Amino acid sequence: MKKGILGIFGRKGGRRLRILATTSGSVPARHKGAYIIHVAEHLGAELLVLHVIEDESRWQDGDWALSLYDVKGAKINVRTLLRIGRAPQVIAQVAAEEEADIITLGLGPDDNAPDEVITELSRLTNVPILLVPSLEDF
Repeated sequence: MKKGILGIFGRKGGRRLRILATTSGSVPARHKGAYIIHVAEHLGAELLVLHVIEDESRWQDGDWALSLYDVKGAKINVRTLLRIGRAPQVIAQVAAEEEADIITLGLGPDDNAPDEVITELSRLTNVPILLVPSLEDF
């Protein structure tokens, strides 16, 4: 019998699968965002979108980055979060607080999650990390 992705991640307490998507706010992130929303819709998942800024002076940039996930007509619950701090620590903390089942990070020539962020995050959390490649044609 096939388990499928929901069988792999399960549903804690009967709740929906919860995806924590990180965004940089770049143009390639817009394509990745559309793809991640599509995946979340297909799975019937909740989507939490996180943008991390280093200090309050970048708050406006964060609002713009999160607006990339403001998709009209999305068939799922999309919630956005803007936090201040170092990306790996904040992502791990939010994943724990929100009980995320999977974390997505973008990869690509213009939108790289730096290797050190990926490495440090993987040390800070047990939540599976999905690396999403550049998806300009999506």
